[in-house]
Amino acid sequence: YYLEEELKRIKNSLRKFTVSSRCGIHVHMNVRDLTIPELTNLIYLYMIYEKSLYKFSGDRWDNPFCVPLFFTPIDLINLFRKLQEDRVRNLNWDKYSGLNLRPIWTYKERGRGLGTIEFRHMVGNFDISWIMQWVQLIIKLKLSAKTLSGEYIQSQIQLLNTTSQYSNFTGEVFGEHSKYLKSLPYFEQDMESCITNIKYINSRVQNFNKAGLVEINEGEPPQIVNN
Repeated sequence: YYLEEELKRIKNSLRKFTVSSRCGIHVHMNVRDLTIPELTNLIYLYMIYEKSLYKFSGDRWDNPFCVPLFFTPIDLINLFRKLQEDRVRNLNWDKYSGLNLRPIWTYKERGRGLGTIEFRHMVGNFDISWIMQWVQLIIKLKLSAKTLSGEYIQSQIQLLNTTSQYSNFTGEVFGEHSKYLKSLPYFEQDMESCITNIKYINSRVQNFNKAGLVEINEGEPPQIVNN
């Protein structure tokens, strides 16, 4: 409520404004209350819906300052290994990722972090209703990361394979706000391709060698679905 009122106040106080293609809306969400398993859950839930979240927020998929996680599979593999070993404070994370984890531990390359995850996805706009819908989706990701177990989320990643299952699980995660994603074009196909990508990432995490190196053969392209 307070955020919506503040956005209205700011908008109404501007005499003249415009939005260029260089503008973006970055949302920081406090995650200091999350455990490492809950943070892991949040990242997996985000990954299931990454394509849909990009589409909903303005489709900055090809923006170099808002890079999708699935464009950087090696970083993802290393992230999940460090999460498993509780070594994420040493994580070297690209601040221009659409889902920017760097502010959790580091802020402006120095000192202590903010304890937040930055969602860099949304295009610049003055549509307060749209912005609030986006914020609600982000909040639901966190709430579901706290209430759904990691084992359940992983089981759904393995089992989801029909339109009705995609819809039901999305309702579990986003509740009444799931309609914003379900109404997007190619929602089921996007969710399916994201799950395929997660299965690939998970398989490589399991093959992580004892020396801590990602086992990707020289010249082998990451098998990431991007259609």
